[in-house]
Amino acid sequence: MAGSGNMPDGVPLTNSEAFTGVAPDATASVTPDAPFPSFDPSTRILTAQHALGTSELEVNYLGGTYQLYAAISVDDNAHGPGQWKFRVKAAAGRLASGMADSPNIPAKTVTTTPTGTADFAPADFSTSDFKTL
Repeated sequence: MAGSGNMPDGVPLTNSEAFTGVAPDATASVTPDAPFPSFDPSTRILTAQHALGTSELEVNYLGGTYQLYAAISVDDNAHGPGQWKFRVKAAAGRLASGMADSPNIPAKTVTTTPTGTADFAPADFSTSDFKTL
């Protein structure tokens, strides 16, 4: 079954940890650090960075299959931490990195400014609308 078996260190490989691209080298001992994800609330773009470059990254959403990384345009809804997971993909001579969780992403804040005018004519009010203190 795809996504099953053991990594070279004997640790079981689960479906959510299945690799894409090049199979890890059984003699590889290099495990890169996890990438660094960040979210820009002004543009609502979720990105990840790593010294090896973004072309070496993979991302999954809600535990799905890892896909090649691309910056993510996040919808206006709130998203809890870890809904997206990032890692450096396995390649010849190295294992996949550990996973890095996306940060907590708040819902988009919408600020509205009232527009238009309100016209009140004196006839709109009567003295019975006011109480004497």
